[in-house]
Amino acid sequence: MSDDATTTTTTTIGELAWHARRKAWTSAAKEKITLQNTRAEETNTWLNERLDDQKHLLSCYDHLIVRRKESNQPLPLKFAVKVIVQGWKRDGTWPEGMEAPPVSADPNDF
Repeated sequence: MSDDATTTTTTTIGELAWHARRKAWTSAAKEKITLQNTRAEETNTWLNERLDDQKHLLSCYDHLIVRRKESNQPLPLKFAVKVIVQGWKRDGTWPEGMEAPPVSADPNDF
């Protein structure tokens, strides 16, 4: 067997393996996507119920920012912004008279 034949076979096998691995990485199963979306919706619902008033927002701010405690779960950005804005307003570091943009009503905006 010549070196050219070995190189071609190795390249072909390697390329096929690369394409197979890439396909596995880039194509998620529908069940996995559905599960992730369901978990995100549950998290958003849970956070909406608990972070619906200033008292809870400030409690979360104190826990995460003032005392520098870690959260057990990731906090979606839209909730993190709400928490930080309320804490800054209370602490006087938010510019006077300025309002934060409204929270998106898009249900897919996690």
